[in-house]
Amino acid sequence: AGGRIWSLLEDRDGSIWATSFGGGISRFDPARERFINLTVRNGLTTNAVVGMLQDNAGVYWICTANGLLRWDRRTNYMKRYDRGDGFQGNEFTFKAFHKTVDGRIYVGGINGLSTFVPTALRDNRHVPSIVITGFRVFDSLAVADPRDGDTVQLTYAQNFFTIDFA
Repeated sequence: AGGRIWSLLEDRDGSIWATSFGGGISRFDPARERFINLTVRNGLTTNAVVGMLQDNAGVYWICTANGLLRWDRRTNYMKRYDRGDGFQGNEFTFKAFHKTVDGRIYVGGINGLSTFVPTALRDNRHVPSIVITGFRVFDSLAVADPRDGDTVQLTYAQNFFTIDFA
């Protein structure tokens, strides 16, 4: 691993993982007597990794300077969580992570502490449609409630417009 080692994890399979601030994550392979690296080239959002946990289902939770990552090693599925998902922020900090015996995870960052039960997190598979709610020309409302298929024609002088959407 490149950079400073921030944490070590022995997972339930006996593998040793080292997180580093600059080198991503490294796993020691005892059969080959070498380290195997996981970096942004393999799906991390940053190589600044400050900690790593494994939940009761065997899924890894990776605390980084750019979000909390959920990594299922069996499927190689990685998902990023951050402030938009209800966590304290996007940046997590060194020594600020813990898993309790019952499986609850605590992660801390520059804006406080977040706690969750991994099995309770659900992906929102509903992608809402984008709806145009207004069209302004030179900051004056030109069309208040545009409908699908409406046409707006502008003159060459109307070169500043805003689209409102939800």
